[in-house]
Amino acid sequence: MPGRPCRAVDLCSGVGDSAEVLARCLPAGSEILGLEYNPEFVSKALVRSYRGPAGQAVDVRFHVQSVLETFRDDAGDRLPDASVDVVNCCGARAINFDAGALDVLAAEISRVLREGGLA
Repeated sequence: MPGRPCRAVDLCSGVGDSAEVLARCLPAGSEILGLEYNPEFVSKALVRSYRGPAGQAVDVRFHVQSVLETFRDDAGDRLPDASVDVVNCCGARAINFDAGALDVLAAEISRVLREGGLA
């Protein structure tokens, strides 16, 4: 992990469990964007609190969308190229996507990930 605040995207974030774990692992001042297809899951994720390793609040936002589309922020704006330090996905890719969909997902991850980023 970078030794500075970073920007992370949590794919298929569900009700926020993986974002909660990610928040505890990232340096203070980091921000997380959760992308989730199910709006009911996002509603549940939005009411949770997310804390960093020292107990500080972490900026976690969510956007309802398929991860097979262009990644967008919580305002619906396209994430800029090479703007993300960490892309996290906890198992959903192997369960939900065929090889063609994985190619689409990998291309979008490559687009947003900074050089030296972690996916």
